[in-house]
Amino acid sequence: MSGPLKIIDPHIHFFDFDNGHYHWLKPEHPPFWPNKKSLQQNFSVADLNLNGEIQLDGLVHIEAGYDNQHPEKELDFLASLKLPRYKAIACADLTQENFAHSLATLMTYEHFSGVRHIIDDQGERLLNDPVFEKNLALLAEHNLVFEAQLDCCDLDCAIRLAELGGKYPQLQICVNHCGILRDFNQWPALPDYARWRAAMHYFADQENFALKISGMEMQNPRWSWDHARWLVHKLANLFTDDRIMLASNFPINLLAMPYDTLWLGYRDELGLSEATFQAYSYDNAKRIYRL
Repeated sequence: MSGPLKIIDPHIHFFDFDNGHYHWLKPEHPPFWPNKKSLQQNFSVADLNLNGEIQLDGLVHIEAGYDNQHPEKELDFLASLKLPRYKAIACADLTQENFAHSLATLMTYEHFSGVRHIIDDQGERLLNDPVFEKNLALLAEHNLVFEAQLDCCDLDCAIRLAELGGKYPQLQICVNHCGILRDFNQWPALPDYARWRAAMHYFADQENFALKISGMEMQNPRWSWDHARWLVHKLANLFTDDRIMLASNFPINLLAMPYDTLWLGYRDELGLSEATFQAYSYDNAKRIYRL
């Protein structure tokens, strides 16, 4: 592969730390990463420090907690930035009876593409909540994207999400951060690995599920490219090439390596064919997010 690396990054965050809430970045709130302080600042597209080797042709901004009570404020912040073509995933509370009102406001924004309600370890409560399901159905009705961040080592919850995906096949579900496979310093780590892999099977059986390879720096700050190759190989055996996306999770990726180092590593270290890398790094994000 020669010339600049042309990508669409489908999982990126910009911070207006001076004006936003970002409760999760405060030192008294989890996650309690030892170097979280380095993230407690403003981040914009200029901080990607592209050096000519990377051509960012588009991006998907994922909500970062600017103001969870008024998610449209984060969309206003994005509109103030000089961004390449982009789509925006807004924060949402899908347990709210009046979510339809919030969604109507969000849909007035040109770049709005869907929502994320972080599930993490609350899957049993959230995924069995009839109001949560009703609001997922509303997203499906409007052909929007649901960003699913959950602990896929909790197999019961992963199965429930797969069931909901099957019930609303027009809802595009994008599973964040490889399904949050726990600390993979020593793979395979049974029984967590067995449950995670079973969850991936359930997701792979639903054609409206796509998966992002990202966030490894959150799960293990000592991750290596050997681990990344292992992960990509496992996922590629389950999902077709049109349902996997490579993503940065910027600026959290900076806990492990610079932005350009990550993307060049994706290109050079994963052992992907040129056609597969093109799908993972560009084509799939463009199609899924309608960029």
